[in-house]
Amino acid sequence: MKTADRIQPTEALARQLHHGDPLVRQAAVMNLAEAGRAGVSGLIRALAGTFPLEIRVQSAAALGRIGPEAECAVEPLCGCLCEQDDSLRWHAAFALGRIGVCAVTSLLRVLSATRDPEVLRACTDALGRIGPAAVRAVTVLKGLVKSGRPPVQHMAGVSALARITGKMRPALRCMVKLLAHPEEEVRREALERIGEVRSAAQAVQKKVKPFLKDPAASVRAEAALTLVKIEAEPGVTVEAVAPLLQDGDPGVRASAAMALHALAHAAGPVVDGLRALQQDEVKHVAVIARAAVEEIEKNTETGGEEDGQETR
Repeated sequence: MKTADRIQPTEALARQLHHGDPLVRQAAVMNLAEAGRAGVSGLIRALAGTFPLEIRVQSAAALGRIGPEAECAVEPLCGCLCEQDDSLRWHAAFALGRIGVCAVTSLLRVLSATRDPEVLRACTDALGRIGPAAVRAVTVLKGLVKSGRPPVQHMAGVSALARITGKMRPALRCMVKLLAHPEEEVRREALERIGEVRSAAQAVQKKVKPFLKDPAASVRAEAALTLVKIEAEPGVTVEAVAPLLQDGDPGVRASAAMALHALAHAAGPVVDGLRALQQDEVKHVAVIARAAVEEIEKNTETGGEEDGQETR
């Protein structure tokens, strides 16, 4: 398709961002994302504060899906990092991380201009997602880590440095140490950061497992997901996570079901617990459980077919 042929459709989609029906606006964002580079200008417009928050968040997420071809969105996305809404900040940081190295200069400028802990955290997260290509940020991030920031912001800097430099051990030592912190949010954040380094954190899986029984629901939920992210031993993880399907907190039940969905190949022994959870009074928990059961059954059928083929 010629470039000229694509301009008009994307302009028409951009106009639909102003439509009175939220479903039409949402569809416009999705279609602009599918248009790739041609849809970027429309998505940038939708980041403006004059649009409903949900459209701004969806547009930031869409720019993240487009990735490096959305490089002209760097400055508007950096502006979103300074907004008050957590979701908008997170999706803007994710998008900047996906856009990559061309966002580093702008992110460093925002870092040097702010003292807001949430903005600092969003910037460091974006730089961490960029990875080794953000090597220019190492000196600044080391300064932030040494500046005595509160634990959550400190972890963000440590995690970013690990992802940029590839030096995971110092980061893991920091996160494991903070698992003993008295504040719920710090323990939860430490688990999330351990999960970010994926299989490099397998050595600390025994230190993560006890937090499945943490008194704080958010920590229990994060521990279940972290064990999956770090690729802990599947059978042991399934057995340890399964009791959380009966947890009193719906967020914990949902996270346990998501973890078992990811471990479907090993979760056959606990499928009955997931089947029971399909009747959960909280709709989204029941939906996640149903998806997990379907995935386990699919894996079981596939395994049976393979076994049969081997027998023949």
